[in-house]
Amino acid sequence: MKSIPLFPGPVVVFGPQACGKSINAKRLLRAFGKTNLVEELGPKGRLFDPDLGLTNMSETEVLKAFPHYLCVSYFEAIKFSLVRHGDTSQFVPTYRGSGYRGSKPIVPKLFGIK
Repeated sequence: MKSIPLFPGPVVVFGPQACGKSINAKRLLRAFGKTNLVEELGPKGRLFDPDLGLTNMSETEVLKAFPHYLCVSYFEAIKFSLVRHGDTSQFVPTYRGSGYRGSKPIVPKLFGIK
């Protein structure tokens, strides 16, 4: 099944280190209709149209560094992918790292993932 591009231009997905961005990269690429993955995107990085960039910069840093790109938090991006494709079998929940209460998966319970 080919991805349908919904968003023209690059997409930046940001979230804390070890939240699951890289593990779920294929799902995110498919959800946003992108073909190229750029991991560890820094503030001076450049993206082009079929690119999806992953970064652990804060929301403020991302919006300042990439004002003309679609910037989405990891958790909003993964929710979008679940809604768009409805297939939760390939979703790998990982919720550790800074900014989260404990290390227990919270979102999978909301979506009925065991």
